[in-house]
Amino acid sequence: MEQQALTALPKYRMYYEVTPREELIKLYAKQLKISTFSQYKELIHEAQQDGWCYEEFLYQLMKTEVEKRQQNQLKWRIKAASFPVIKTLDTFETTIQAHCVADGEGKHHH
Repeated sequence: MEQQALTALPKYRMYYEVTPREELIKLYAKQLKISTFSQYKELIHEAQQDGWCYEEFLYQLMKTEVEKRQQNQLKWRIKAASFPVIKTLDTFETTIQAHCVADGEGKHHH
């Protein structure tokens, strides 16, 4: 009989036995470079709770992968740009704009 590994589920803090099929799913996901597929268990749980059909499950799994890749591409592009300081609209200081002073040549007072 094949010995199965015990894996911790951080979300639930419990242990379960990893089946050979689960190990193969993780291996295939790694080989195909679709890392989110190796975390399919969380989506299976959500699918069971919400009554998803197979197509919805596949859609959600693929959507998760696409979103993760987009986030990683954005991080990579920002890093490759070598900006001295990263600024976003979230950190834009709007109060500075309120202190602008007009010089009388068509500029507006704030």
